[in-house]
Amino acid sequence: LRKLDTTTEAKDLTLYVDMLNYGAAAQQKWNYNTDALANANLTDVLKAYATEISGNENILDGGTGFVGTSLSLKENILMNVAYNPKQITDVTYAVVSFTDHYGNDSSMTVQRSEFVTLSATTAYIEIDIMGVADYEQPVTVKLYNAADECVSTTIDSMESYAVRQIEKNADVALFEAILAFGKGAWNYFHT
Repeated sequence: LRKLDTTTEAKDLTLYVDMLNYGAAAQQKWNYNTDALANANLTDVLKAYATEISGNENILDGGTGFVGTSLSLKENILMNVAYNPKQITDVTYAVVSFTDHYGNDSSMTVQRSEFVTLSATTAYIEIDIMGVADYEQPVTVKLYNAADECVSTTIDSMESYAVRQIEKNADVALFEAILAFGKGAWNYFHT
C-alpha cells in the first residue's frame, strides 16, 4: 500500500494491485481478517490496473501413479506434485525441471526421504524453486528407481492447476487472483 502512494509506473501499480487482490482473495478463502481486506482501500483508478486473465490452458500430462497437483499458499505459492507410492514402489528420487520466466533452465533433485507422505497412497514433492512469474512454465517431474531408470513423468504448471480448479468452480476468486498475480508478475519483469 505504501508503494502505491509513491509509484507512478503502470507495471509497478499493476503488480501491487494484483498482489493486494491475491491477498484479499486468500483472506476471504480462509476467513482471515475479512474486515480489513488487503485491497479494501484501492480506488477505482487503481483497480483499473489489475491484470485481466484470459487464454489460460490446462497442460496436465499425468504420469504413472500421478495423484494430483496442488498449490501450497503459505509464505510463497509453492507447487506440489503427488503420486501413489503403492503404484510405483521402487522410487528413490525425483528430478524436477522447468525453464524459468527468463529462459533459464532450473532443476532440483529430491530424494524419496524428502517427499512429504500424506498417507499410504499419497506422497508429494514440494517444488520450492519457482517464482510467481513462473506460473505458466511447464514443470516436469520425473521419478527414478534405484537403477536410475525413469519410471514416471508428469508435466504440469501452476497455471494449469489453477485453470482446472476454476473449471471445477473451486475457489474461483482465489484461483483467478493467483492467475492474475502470476501474469502481472511476468509482465512486471518482461515489459
